[in-house]
Formats: sequence, structure tokens, C-alpha cells
Amino acid sequence: MLQFQFGYITFESSLAIGRMNHGIKLDLDKANEIFNACLEHFINKPFAYITIREHSYSVDPLVYIELSKLENFKAMAIVTNSVLGISSTHIEAQFIKKPFKCFTETNEAKEWALSILNRG
Repeated sequence: MLQFQFGYITFESSLAIGRMNHGIKLDLDKANEIFNACLEHFINKPFAYITIREHSYSVDPLVYIELSKLENFKAMAIVTNSVLGISSTHIEAQFIKKPFKCFTETNEAKEWALSILNRG
């Protein structure tokens, strides 16, 4: 587990799983900390990022644009049970250029992300 002041990420096989703190604004500076940790951990291996939205927080749309530029980043899933959280993913999807999907169950998100990675 990698702890940041704004949340933490864990790594499982080819997945990075993030949980952010309540009320933060995930801007490009914070996101770059996550991106760099993923690039260092996966070292040119394909990976997917799953965010577990247990708390409410905001994300700068530039984060998705920059994330899409990472060559070995292949997919992103958001896990949330919040109606507002689910509806906001439709807006977020417009900024990311890789497979992107919202789930209510973490295991479903993991299965989907791994299926994207297994396609090559």
C-alpha cells in the first residue's frame, strides 16, 4: 500500500486500486503522484486503474486527459454506490480516451479491467 496525504493506492497483479480521502480535489499535482507510483510499480507493463469511491471528492478533468497519455495505462473503472457518483461518471467518461466503466461492486470492476488487459 502506498499512502499519500490525499488517499492511498494498492497494487494487485496488473491493477492499481485507489481510495481517496473525503473532500479532496484530485488535481494534476496529486494525480501525478499516483501516475508516477503506477509507472514505477508496473515498469512498462500494462495496467488498469480502479478507484473505489467510498467518499465524495472532486476530480479535475485534466487528470483524465493526462492519464490517457500514459502508454501502459489501458483502462479505468470507478466503483461507487452513490447515485450522484454514478451520474458524474458519464461526464468523466468524456475526458478519458481509454476503456472506462462504472460499477457498484469491486469484484465486477476487477473482472472487467482484467478482461480489457487480457485482450492485449
